[in-house]
Amino acid sequence: MAHNRQPAPELDSAHAYVLGIPQPTTDRLLAEHATGLGAEIRRGCDVVGLSQDDDGVTVELGDGTSEELDVPAVLL
Repeated sequence: MAHNRQPAPELDSAHAYVLGIPQPTTDRLLAEHATGLGAEIRRGCDVVGLSQDDDGVTVELGDGTSEELDVPAVLL
């Protein structure tokens, strides 16, 4: 699939264009970057609950594990 560059003259930037990147490429790049920073990516999991306290946010997942993840709020 070819990348699609379209002019966007109203954009005040040195990069005043739209760059169409296929979704699988975007997903791969974001996943590589996130895991490189120590993130764990879980696909196919539903978030069934959130709670917040002074230490961060607890995310309850509905993937059958009944696991709670404590993560810093800055990551959400």
